[in-house]
Amino acid sequence: MDGEPVALGISYLPDALGKVKRDTLEREPAYSQLAQVLGRSPARADMSIRAQGADETLTNILSIPLNHALLVLQRTSYFDDGVCCDRSVFYIRPERYEFNLSCAFKAL
Repeated sequence: MDGEPVALGISYLPDALGKVKRDTLEREPAYSQLAQVLGRSPARADMSIRAQGADETLTNILSIPLNHALLVLQRTSYFDDGVCCDRSVFYIRPERYEFNLSCAFKAL
C-alpha cells in the first residue's frame, strides 16, 4: 500500500494447490483457490492475534526497524468434514492495517 509492505503471509495449503502458479496464489486469496481447485470452501477457521517484536528477517521484508511491534495472526481453517485445509501466519504492521470483526449468534 502506497509502495510499502503491509504484511507478510505464510500459508500451508493442500498439495493439490501445488499445481497453481505462484503468481496466482500471491494475487488471489487462498480460500478462492481452494474453491477453484478442490471445489470446496472452508467451513470454519480458528484464529488468534498476538503482538511480537520484528526480528531481523521481518525487518528486511517489511521495511521496519528491529523490534518494531507487529501483530501476528495465526489461522487454521477446516472444511465442513473437519479436515484442515489451511494453516497461515500473517505478520502485520499494525500502523497500516485495521481489523473489523463481526459475530453472529444462533438462538438456542
